[in-house]
Amino acid sequence: MNKIEKVLQSAIEKFNKYHSPEVHAELANMEKEFTVIKFSGPACSGCGAYDYFEDLRIEVENKAGNPFDILHIDKDGNNFLVKFDLKWLK
Repeated sequence: MNKIEKVLQSAIEKFNKYHSPEVHAELANMEKEFTVIKFSGPACSGCGAYDYFEDLRIEVENKAGNPFDILHIDKDGNNFLVKFDLKWLK
């Protein structure tokens, strides 16, 4: 596991500690310039789901010391697939 994967996993574990089972985050895909985090759970059907994406974004920024911007959000049934920017790793 590389450094950014460790940062992401650590941030996701902390996020899940405080937000699961209402919302559960997991690393779905990781490429060179972006990563996709899957958010699932009953709170994903509510109007405040986007606040959870921001919570994880802030957690990663705090751990990495770099911006972790949201690039795109897809709804997949009762789940969200949120694409985050990793270009700052260059």
